[in-house]
Amino acid sequence: MSYRYRARKRDIAAFILSKIFVDDVFGPNDGSSDSGIDIWTVSTLAEKFPRYSIEEYSSAVALLASKEHVSLFDMEEDVPSDLQDPRLYRTPKGTEALLEGFYALENRKDRLEQRELYYRKWVPVVTIVLSALAFIISVLNRIFPPK
Repeated sequence: MSYRYRARKRDIAAFILSKIFVDDVFGPNDGSSDSGIDIWTVSTLAEKFPRYSIEEYSSAVALLASKEHVSLFDMEEDVPSDLQDPRLYRTPKGTEALLEGFYALENRKDRLEQRELYYRKWVPVVTIVLSALAFIISVLNRIFPPK
């Protein structure tokens, strides 16, 4: 999984957290929505905010659910869970993550780790090349001393 994919998924997750409401008792929203939508699902997110695909929203919702930042509730009992679009509710843990900028911090940490891996790979190579050049120059200075 590339850094760009992980960063985009975290950005979408933070966007979702900022759009859905907290639901303290895991019931319907209190109607304080500025967007006029009381029930958030992956489909309603994709319809209301089409800048991301439904697959990207689904992936971000899976990330949010794994971190327990959203709760997923099935709408209908008789429909298999893989065929329905569950309701999304932000948990108190998700509210805390939103206020702390959890996903932005995760992206920053991931970017720093990528740079560290890059430096760990190339710094020794550059060091060896420079050492070899210094050795060659010193040998040439012994063979052909400066006048």
